[in-house]
Amino acid sequence: MSRKIESLSGQAADFFRVEDWAAKLQLSKRTIFRMIDERVIPPYDFVAGRTRRWHRSTYDRWVTEQTEGK
Repeated sequence: MSRKIESLSGQAADFFRVEDWAAKLQLSKRTIFRMIDERVIPPYDFVAGRTRRWHRSTYDRWVTEQTEGK
């Protein structure tokens, strides 16, 4: 699911793709893109060209906020 990407500090970081959010939340990729556009899901943590990813911690924090009601 998530991918390990070598960070600038040389440590591997866990990153999530749109597909990962869709699978975890049991939603379509199209719905995830709509949620990004509507700012329901936080902005990407990593952008390089066409590559866009979130840190696993961003996903975990977002899920916690949703379940706790912020």
